[in-house]
Amino acid sequence: MSEELEYLKVLLYASQVEAQKLRKQKEEKDALLKTFQVKLEVEALGNLPAQRNLSEDISKREIQSLKKQVTVLKEEIGLEGSKLAIANAVQEQLKTDLADEKEKCRFTREVTKLYQMNIQLDQPSRDQVADYLQFEIRTVKEVLRQKEEELEKLMAENKYNYFENCAEKCRIQEETSAARREADLLRDEMKTLVKNMNAKSEELLGQLRDSTEKCEEMEIDCNIQLLELQKRHELLNYYASLG
Repeated sequence: MSEELEYLKVLLYASQVEAQKLRKQKEEKDALLKTFQVKLEVEALGNLPAQRNLSEDISKREIQSLKKQVTVLKEEIGLEGSKLAIANAVQEQLKTDLADEKEKCRFTREVTKLYQMNIQLDQPSRDQVADYLQFEIRTVKEVLRQKEEELEKLMAENKYNYFENCAEKCRIQEETSAARREADLLRDEMKTLVKNMNAKSEELLGQLRDSTEKCEEMEIDCNIQLLELQKRHELLNYYASLG
């Protein structure tokens, strides 16, 4: 029985270690997402295709992380099912043992009752048999009491482990949901950032087009003024040659 309890404790410890591993993976993921966000903001105006690729890469990482977390939760549920099956099997065995001990106790009571009614059996001595039966009754009662205490202890431990594991699973599920909500929020923020950067890029392109048009107009004006200066210079040379 102690081996079964130790096995349940080992499974519970493994579940706690796995939960700690999930929390560490979440922290690493958060740090990676923050790094990607800073890099995206720095390179925003110069590399829009890279931004889109980065957003897709982060989304894929989030999906893979969530799939891993779902797989871990499924494995934990499977482990809990196995532990529950083991506990149920142990409990059924204890119930069977208790039933056997109760049957033995009932049989000894019947035999003692027969002797008290002065029914002679093929035994050497009535007093010896009565003493032996009383000793057996005390032994069976003691074993029965120990079995009942062991069963109550096991049921209490199983109940405690069940509620503790349920609380741990609920906490992990809440953390997973929070991570999923945070990932969705970050993804929306990235979409908004890309949208704003696209708008800013369009604005800059518009300003560049306006500047280009102004430069072209200024170039045309300069060419016209240059032609006028050339004509004046030619006229001056002509009048100078006449004089």
